[in-house]
Amino acid sequence: MPKKRVGDAAGTAGNRSGREIILYTAQSLDGFIATKDGGIDWLFHDQDYGFKDFFASVDAVLVGRKTFDHAQTMAEDPFGGKQTYVFTRSGRGSHSAGMEFIRDDPAAFTRAFKGSEGGAVWLVGGGEINGILMKAGLVDRMELAVHPVVLGSGRPLFGVETGVRKYILEGSKIHPNGLAQLTYRRE
Repeated sequence: MPKKRVGDAAGTAGNRSGREIILYTAQSLDGFIATKDGGIDWLFHDQDYGFKDFFASVDAVLVGRKTFDHAQTMAEDPFGGKQTYVFTRSGRGSHSAGMEFIRDDPAAFTRAFKGSEGGAVWLVGGGEINGILMKAGLVDRMELAVHPVVLGSGRPLFGVETGVRKYILEGSKIHPNGLAQLTYRRE
């Protein structure tokens, strides 16, 4: 893990607790991030929707093992060489440069990681990791691409109970195809 920052009370991007943790994801109108079997073929792929700019703004990735395994089926290096921390219960995985498998409690690891040197962090998910970090109060910002699709069932955005968390809408953009991009910051 990177070294602790010394004497920097402000943190990054105005976040007083160090690195900013950003949940950047897509969801259906009814709050699912994937179908029950992990399918995401319902997502719009007709344009970038600002992903390249977002990706350039982060220097690390937090992801759950199941989501990581699924991402690897779509690309050899799904997180483009960014420092990637994969939460896993087994602790097993083929370590490579820029990748670390974390068996520690996700909230405890993330809390410590937020205080380390570096820039913004992309919380990829999946739903269980999203919920754990939301419940712990560690998600600073959410950038949600809400697709105008109702799945009826699937994998929820937050796979565990989070308790009440309040966020303020900072921005929105509605695309002609109905996709709504919403940015929320923790209150």
